[in-house]
Amino acid sequence: MNIGIDIDDVLVDTSTYMLRHLNEIFGTGYKREQILAWHIEELFLEHGTREELFLKIRDYARTRGEEILPLAGAVEAVKVLSKDNLLIAITAREEDLKEMTIRSLEKNFKGNIKEVYFAGLSGKKRRKKSDIIREKNIDLYIDDRWEYVLDCALTGCKVLLFDHPWNRRGELPSNVTRVHNWQEIIREIEKLTK
Repeated sequence: MNIGIDIDDVLVDTSTYMLRHLNEIFGTGYKREQILAWHIEELFLEHGTREELFLKIRDYARTRGEEILPLAGAVEAVKVLSKDNLLIAITAREEDLKEMTIRSLEKNFKGNIKEVYFAGLSGKKRRKKSDIIREKNIDLYIDDRWEYVLDCALTGCKVLLFDHPWNRRGELPSNVTRVHNWQEIIREIEKLTK
C-alpha cells in the first residue's frame, strides 16, 4: 500500500516546539490545548502581525528545526509500516527547508520514509497535497490540518485525521477517520489490509 504522511504534528511534534519558542520570545504561557487554529501565530497576534510572527516561526524552523522530535510512537510505527508499505512524506513545508527536513527524517526514521514531497504553503511552487496524492497513487493519507484532510478525501483515498485541538470541528466525510495516536493509526491500517 502507498501511504502518504504529513510531517508537522503527524510525524514530528512541531507545534509543541514552536509554542515553546514563541512563549519564550514573548514571555507568555500558552498551552497546546489553546491552539484552536492551525496557524499557531494566531495566538500571538498581540505581539505582531501575522507576517512578523510567521517569520519568527520560519527562522526557528530554519535554524533549529532538526531539534524537533518525533511524536510519541511515530518512530516505531513507521518502522513497522515500512516493512509492507511505501511511506511517502507529503508536507506543506517550503522547498527552502528541504535539506533540513530530509536530514531530520533520516535521523529520526532511518530511511523508512522513501520519498518526500514539498507542497509549500505559498509561492509559485505551491502544490495541492491532493494533487500529489493522485500523482503518487496514495491509498491512505494521514494529516492534521482540517482543510487538507477534506481536500485529500476528495481523491477517494482513505484519510486519517490526526487529532489535535485545531481540527476538532464539523462532520468528517465517510472516508476520513479521526485518530489520536500512532497505535490507532496502525490499527486502522490493519483493518484496511485484512
